Amino acid sequence: MEEKRMKRKMVKTDADAALPQSMEVLELNSMFSPSYTDTDVITLEYESQNRLDFPTLARECDPYGISVRASASNASAALQDIGIVHEGETSHLVDRNKICKQLQNAVAESTKLTVSCSLLTVLYFDGIKDKTKVLIKKDTKYFPKTTK
Repeated sequence: MEEKRMKRKMVKTDADAALPQSMEVLELNSMFSPSYTDTDVITLEYESQNRLDFPTLARECDPYGISVRASASNASAALQDIGIVHEGETSHLVDRNKICKQLQNAVAESTKLTVSCSLLTVLYFDGIKDKTKVLIKKDTKYFPKTTK
């Protein structure tokens, strides 16, 4: 009975040992090395889908008023410059929907970090003396009264 448990354990550890080697996502060739040629290609694990995220790009383009389309075009141009996107491989292009979704996620994340409005109690005074309605407590009852 213990031998079966041992075998299961060994199989599990063998699979875990092979996992980091198979999870290599990006294989980069140094562009500054003398052996770099135009035929060297950066290979990604997911070739049919673009799994790259650009949250920083979305956050940085928003305050400067750069449109989502322009930022997507800039990101695609940058990916083309570093060699991820080329004539034969266009699945890693960045479209405006990806940037828009990243921007929505960034706004939602920053909203979670801020204090919710229900916790804040704020009074604003504009300097004008208006009539104020107050409740005055007499014994166990409250009576409305207008004060100046």
